[in-house]
Amino acid sequence: MIEAGYGYVDCFGGPDSSLPDVTVDLGDSVRIDIKPPAIKAWPTCSSNHATLTAIERLLTGHHINSAEIVAVDHYGALQPGSGSLRFREVTDPLQAKFCLEYNIAAAFVDGHVTLDSFGGERFARGDLQDFMTRIQRHFDPAAERLVVTLTDGTCRSGLSLDAAAIATEIETLASRLMSESCSAYLPQPDRGRRPRRQADPRHSTRCSAFPS
Repeated sequence: MIEAGYGYVDCFGGPDSSLPDVTVDLGDSVRIDIKPPAIKAWPTCSSNHATLTAIERLLTGHHINSAEIVAVDHYGALQPGSGSLRFREVTDPLQAKFCLEYNIAAAFVDGHVTLDSFGGERFARGDLQDFMTRIQRHFDPAAERLVVTLTDGTCRSGLSLDAAAIATEIETLASRLMSESCSAYLPQPDRGRRPRRQADPRHSTRCSAFPS
């Protein structure tokens, strides 16, 4: 699981990794205290999330048919083709998760980004890859924004990707998803059914935080 072939060290470190260096602080600190777990708003690389949130805002305020989009210009502080979103073209669904152009295409063409967006069947259709040719990324650390140009010349621009506001939106969405997910495990109110006989705790063989 850790040091064996295809284990954690092999997959995330490769031949240059050093298990002793990785485990030197094991037991002295807990990573969860530094960065607690969080829910991703979209099932893709988190570096896409600010742009996807901006697109969601845009589609909420305007009816935009993806067929009428002739160009999408993205301006941001990340150098195109570098960092976690280094793929400019994609050859498989895994690369698509680390390609901003693919994520933008899925958001505009499908109106949403879900696990299915990165499934083999959706990827193989090729229309998202075709849409990617309309997208241009520009390095501009002073202006995080998205500009969409339509066939009639209309530009939907000036869409600020405010990091603080987006973080709040993502946190709100994550809280709602957490609430909806957990509700499936919570006891439901009695609907007039006869209560089930409780098992004798002396005969219990396991304990669970959620109902079976």
